[in-house]
Amino acid sequence: MGSKLTNAFSEINRCLQDIHELGTKCMEENREVTETMRDRQWTHDFEFYSKPHDHLTGKALKMALAEKE
Repeated sequence: MGSKLTNAFSEINRCLQDIHELGTKCMEENREVTETMRDRQWTHDFEFYSKPHDHLTGKALKMALAEKE
């Protein structure tokens, strides 16, 4: 009976180690994805804010254009 119990605990320990390794791998992949997303957002923001933008739309844009003329 002691041998069966030892084997059961060994199997549980292996499963826990596998879960731990999978969790660690998943966290690392999430970190890489987060870094990639942050870099892409920074690039988008840089491109967006480095250009002049007229934020007026619709009726306000038409009124502003009419005032310029």
